[in-house]
Amino acid sequence: MSIKPGARVLSIIIGVTLTLSSLLASAAQVTINPVNDNTIYQGTDPTQADPNFEDNTCGAGTNLFAGQTKDGLLRRAPVRFDIAGAVPAGSTINSASLTLTVNRSGGNIAQTMTLRALSQDWGEGTVNCDAGAGGGGRGLDANPGDATWLDAKFQQIGWNNPGGDFGVISASTDVGDNNGAQGIWDSSVAGNAAMVSDLQDWLDNPVNNNGWILVGLEGGGTSTRRFSAREGGNPPSLTIDFTPVGNVFACCFQDGACTVTDTPSCTGQGGTPDTNTNSCSPNPCPQPTGACCNPDESCSDAVARDTCEAGGGVFQGSTSACRDNAVDCGLTPFVDALPIPPVLAPTGIRADGVTQYTVNIEA
Repeated sequence: MSIKPGARVLSIIIGVTLTLSSLLASAAQVTINPVNDNTIYQGTDPTQADPNFEDNTCGAGTNLFAGQTKDGLLRRAPVRFDIAGAVPAGSTINSASLTLTVNRSGGNIAQTMTLRALSQDWGEGTVNCDAGAGGGGRGLDANPGDATWLDAKFQQIGWNNPGGDFGVISASTDVGDNNGAQGIWDSSVAGNAAMVSDLQDWLDNPVNNNGWILVGLEGGGTSTRRFSAREGGNPPSLTIDFTPVGNVFACCFQDGACTVTDTPSCTGQGGTPDTNTNSCSPNPCPQPTGACCNPDESCSDAVARDTCEAGGGVFQGSTSACRDNAVDCGLTPFVDALPIPPVLAPTGIRADGVTQYTVNIEA
């Protein structure tokens, strides 16, 4: 067999072309955090100054609650991701995995928790209940437009069903009881395929994207879990594997964020295409450095954003420094005074004259 001059060069060109085409047609990945999350609260407690939890909310708090409390009251957590903003239009969703991190539990065994697609829009609001009872376990008074147990948008739009309007289970998983445990809802696990259907619908029809609501085990014993919210140190993360249409690449932004899109869309948003990859998992973008508020409320300087967030910290912005007035990581050890709770008032006197006190303990 003879090889004509130029045939080897042609074969190399064909090989390079096929390789590039394979890259552009291959699946891509992106990992995103929620654009909205909240907790809605069931029940009343006449012993409290604000006894009606069902008008409470906690959209700006650092925690999410789901499950049943020791008093038999329910907590549920709506969460929404911007699918159309992260995945190019026309793409095919292949699989997905949602991860939430536990920072307090209300039981001593793993509990099943489910995701269900919400059928109505809801509000996050600006209420931060972190300083409330139980670290936010009861919420605080809602503002108009906030999601509550009774209303998708308080004083504006009610749920058709108290506790949220949602359909059948999209995915379920068992969530451990120890702090730091992760709940992972993976579409590749048997019974969880509806996650992909939900995401595909939200990509193709963004108006339908009302997100999921996290529902714990209800009707049995204590099953509450407290998770880190999007404002917390370990926000929920959704990893989506998809097959794009056409030439798409990773698009990098100055703040270290990454999305997958075509070159014109990337540059139009002020980003820089990384033509070496069409995936944001792992993030290929250069990371800014600055101050990092660590989980123990200490502050570290000159930390890369991805390193800070991977360790559960909160990045304070490019070129920021711990000495900056705008950087507030919480209490400074051995400097800031610890908060002093109010003096507990007695609630009664026993027959033998001993003063009685009532202390509420909430998981």
